[in-house]
Amino acid sequence: MAVEKLCDNGEDVAQLKVEERDIGWEKMACSDNKKIFRIQNLDRVSQLPDPIILSILSRLPLEDSARASILSKTWKNYCESYPILYFDHNLFALQSGLASVTEVSGGEPNFTQLREMFMDGVDHRLTNARHLDSPIRKLALNVAFNDSTYFSRVDNWIELVKQINVEDLCITVQTVHFLWHDTVNSSSIAYEFPVSMLTSKHLRKVSIRGCKLGCDPISRFWSLERLCLSHVVMDYDALDNLTRLCQGIETLILENCSVEMRFLNLSKFPNLKKAVIGIHAAACASIKEIDCAWCTFDQPTLLKDFTSTFPLLEEGVLQIHDTNTFKAASNLLKNLILISNDNDFACVKEVYIDCPSLIYFDCWTKGLEELHLNSPKLREFNFAGTTVPKRVLCSSVTELEKSSWNIIMRDAYDTTWLMNLREFIVPLIGNKTTVSVNFKLPMATFQRELVEAIEVSPRHNFSLYLELHYDEENVAALVDGILWIIRPTTFIIDCRNYYVVKYLCENLVRKAEESICDEQLTHPCWMLQLESFDVEYAWDVPLTNGNLADLPEECRTLLRNALKFKFQWFVK
Repeated sequence: MAVEKLCDNGEDVAQLKVEERDIGWEKMACSDNKKIFRIQNLDRVSQLPDPIILSILSRLPLEDSARASILSKTWKNYCESYPILYFDHNLFALQSGLASVTEVSGGEPNFTQLREMFMDGVDHRLTNARHLDSPIRKLALNVAFNDSTYFSRVDNWIELVKQINVEDLCITVQTVHFLWHDTVNSSSIAYEFPVSMLTSKHLRKVSIRGCKLGCDPISRFWSLERLCLSHVVMDYDALDNLTRLCQGIETLILENCSVEMRFLNLSKFPNLKKAVIGIHAAACASIKEIDCAWCTFDQPTLLKDFTSTFPLLEEGVLQIHDTNTFKAASNLLKNLILISNDNDFACVKEVYIDCPSLIYFDCWTKGLEELHLNSPKLREFNFAGTTVPKRVLCSSVTELEKSSWNIIMRDAYDTTWLMNLREFIVPLIGNKTTVSVNFKLPMATFQRELVEAIEVSPRHNFSLYLELHYDEENVAALVDGILWIIRPTTFIIDCRNYYVVKYLCENLVRKAEESICDEQLTHPCWMLQLESFDVEYAWDVPLTNGNLADLPEECRTLLRNALKFKFQWFVK
């Protein structure tokens, strides 16, 4: 029955639209023979399979998981099979009816008595847990003190916890200097958490808030998988100690910590999968080196004006996300690596680098549209992405020794794109320059009329490696465009790209046999500027007979190799 009428003293008072399969209900009779239905609230969550219920418990906040034990005997059994200990000083005070820290008259306990009751209760529960010798899935301890008077009680609790098989530990020690919206500092009154606690072989997850971390000489703790430090005070030695000891860490979270950091290197965590670094601006002022290659900043604005955040930085490895612009202007910065992962690959659109002392620069991005680079002492530049910027402003780089481009072009491209690639490469040609371009789609036509007069300088010397991920005969437009616009001195072609090798060899044969002049426009335009050429295999395989006409078929037997064409262009 989808619709039934409810009666109250013989009068219809409401209509209830309900499907029998959606809610429990029971039919009853009224005195006037009208029907009434009593809705029964079914506990459908308890009907779920045990593994799912335990999974739900594991994802609830600790206080909610603890409260679930009073729902029913069934849930009490679940909670006992998934033991959780939750001690919250503030919640205990509220439940005891104390709304402020002032003493109240009558039989109610005052604040001091209330604190003693809470601490005695923690002592009792932890002592019982140690005697039962049963594993504890989660243990949370949240206490609040005015000063360090009661820190010795916390030490006793930590000693008891060491003797209990705890998998997930969360400890918060609030003092008068503890504020959730601010960062604690080295002068703050804070409980010093014993790092030796982390050596427990059962411990998998640890969250520490409002404490200090020392630098205890202990062995490594491989069992720890997740470490969250929030509002924690630690010096450089303590931070370095963690990076040496937490070799099994998969998730690292640093939030509003006061760290006297000179160097932060996340690469020292070999198993790290996720890192969230919430660095307070005051903690960044003394950093000279930072390596956050695969971490996420919870304050992306720190990177928008990078050098004002890290004024003394000399070396930086950063993952940029949630910002369209990156700026770095410093006379101290010498090495810089910008990285975007697959999820945030297209986030940064504009990069401004004004660093006269910069020597090494890596830029791994996807949707970069503008690059402004003023680094005359640059010696090595590396770029990786899926396109090239449309606008490049680069100062004279006279000391560049090595540069490389690795471009995976997934989208459609045209003559203008090749011209942008040239404008990107030419200012950054060094003594050793390599360009690797991987095309997923063919180029429709090469529009020579769009190309202005190409001049090749004596410094124009670099290698271009071409790889195509499509098998089509129409490769003339792409090859003509690359050789006419980009003019590589070494053109390396993967042997698997048969049609590129065939087209290039056929035209070079004609170049060797005929006299090409400007009027013979039936020939590819790049041949007009080609002075001489040579060809060989890239990896230590001699040519069979040196006949260009036979090379395409010969390449089909050497698919793991590549042909290296060396071009000598007329210099203007």
